[in-house]
Amino acid sequence: MAIFNKNINKFYEENKKNVFFSLALTVKNCPIEDVKGEVEKMSKGFEKLLTRKTFQSLQNPEINPSKTDCSKKRFQGYVQGYVRKLEVDYSGPEEAHPHFHILLCLKPCMLGKNYICRNVLSLMWQEVMGLDYEPQVNMKRLKVKEQILQELHYFAKPLKIEENFRRYGKPFMVWLCKYEKQMERKRDISFSKIFQELKKSAPYENQSLQKTPPYFWNRDLEDYVDYYSPRSTLPRAS
Repeated sequence: MAIFNKNINKFYEENKKNVFFSLALTVKNCPIEDVKGEVEKMSKGFEKLLTRKTFQSLQNPEINPSKTDCSKKRFQGYVQGYVRKLEVDYSGPEEAHPHFHILLCLKPCMLGKNYICRNVLSLMWQEVMGLDYEPQVNMKRLKVKEQILQELHYFAKPLKIEENFRRYGKPFMVWLCKYEKQMERKRDISFSKIFQELKKSAPYENQSLQKTPPYFWNRDLEDYVDYYSPRSTLPRAS
């Protein structure tokens, strides 16, 4: 994300004592018509994940071991912030693959004996989502600011409309129409705490987006055309 480029050095210096992780949380493919409900379920599951008792019983002097409260407020003392990106991949004319990519910043006490390994994270995600299978998850620590910035840039990656259309053709465009209906008024990216402050600290600027013309599906041409192209003015089939 271009808005972070200018301030990443200051941001990293202020937070270099914390630890950063790249997470991927997935579920199995679902029918494209069920994407909206599945995404809502995943969002609630992620919030539950941040309140797990596993995080509350850390062997750390900051925590009173006699307390087993799992309130979100207590756990947020360890979560310094996150950026969460929703991706929905094309998995066939009738299927979609929703998943989260997350940049998570935690206090350093989450390392060592308090470290949560990938297998534990997978089981926790399975439980909060109520799944009858063990989901695929990924967890990687980011140790330098270049890795953090690279992760943020990845979050700005748009849906591969042109690439998918060339590869899959008309079935993808039918799928895309259903996808857009499912995702209406849904945010694909969320910022929390320190990342929200970082986002506010710089004006939005993304040259690549400014140079990208709007496209739409022309049913006569059976093609995805530039809005400003002369071809976009051709009559459309009813």
